[in-house]
Amino acid sequence: LCMILFFILYYLFIKSRKKRNVCLVIGDVRRSPRMTYHAIAFLKHFKGVTLVGERDRKSVDPILPVPLTADAEFEYYDIGVIDVPTFLPRFIQLPLKFFIQLFSIFLVFIRILPINILLVQNPPSVPVLGFCALFRLLRLVANFTVDWHNYGHTLLSIGSNSKILLFYSKIYQIAEFFFARFADTHICVSKAMKNDLIKKSFQEQKIKVFYDKPSSLFKPYVGTDILKDRLEFFYETNELNKFKNYLWKNTALIVSSSSWTDDEDFDILLSALKKYDNKIQKLQLPSILC
Repeated sequence: LCMILFFILYYLFIKSRKKRNVCLVIGDVRRSPRMTYHAIAFLKHFKGVTLVGERDRKSVDPILPVPLTADAEFEYYDIGVIDVPTFLPRFIQLPLKFFIQLFSIFLVFIRILPINILLVQNPPSVPVLGFCALFRLLRLVANFTVDWHNYGHTLLSIGSNSKILLFYSKIYQIAEFFFARFADTHICVSKAMKNDLIKKSFQEQKIKVFYDKPSSLFKPYVGTDILKDRLEFFYETNELNKFKNYLWKNTALIVSSSSWTDDEDFDILLSALKKYDNKIQKLQLPSILC
C-alpha cells in the first residue's frame, strides 16, 4: 500500500513539472548530425530542447554546432558510454549491455519527464522504445515520434550465424515493431523505408519522409584560390596532412559522411571509382581524391 501511494504521489509530482521537448539518441550525439539538426529545429521553433545521448568525454567540441541565442533553453543529459568487457562472448555482451542501458535510460527519464515531444532515433530500439511506449501510455509523453534510420534487428544479425544471436535478433525484431506502434509519428530517411513500414502494417498517415540534407552550416566555396585553401586545410588537419601531395589544381575532392560498416554498402562508391578510373585518360577527366 505504501509503495502504491509512493508511485501515485511521484506520478502527480512528475505531472506537475514543466514539459520539455526531447531529442533522444542512444549513441554519440556528435555522430548523429540528423538528430542534432532536429535539436536545432526545436530550439528555433520552441525556444527550448533537451538533448539526451552519449558523449565522448575526451572531445572538447560543443554538442550543438551552432551558437545558442540568449533566450534559448538548452539542456543535455548524458546516458554515459556503456562499455562491456570485450573478452566476453557476444551472446553475453548483448544482454549485459541491455540491462545496463535499461538502468541508465530509466534514470534519465525520471529526471526529464513529463515530455511534450519525444523524438527518438532508431536504431537502437531496445530497451529505449519500450520506455517511450510505456510513458506514452501513462500520458507522461504527449507526442512520441520515431526517426527511422534503419532497423535495429537487422544490424544485430549482421555477420552472425550463431543460433543464439539469431534468436536474440528475432526477439529484438518483435520488440522493435511492437513498441514502435505506440508512436504518434514516424519519420523516415527515404520513401523506400516508408513503403517498407507500410508493408509491416504501420499506418501510412503517420509516416513522413524527411530526407537527409546539409544544414545551413554547409555553403558553396566562395574563395578565389581553391587549391591554396584546400592545401591550407589539409596542412592544418592531422588526419589529412599525409594526403596533401595528391592535390592538384583540377583535382576533384570527394568526402563521404558515411562510415564503412557492415550496414553501409561502400562498394557502390568503390565500383563507381573503378569505372571512373578506367575512363579518366580517354575522356580527359579530372583526377579524384576520395
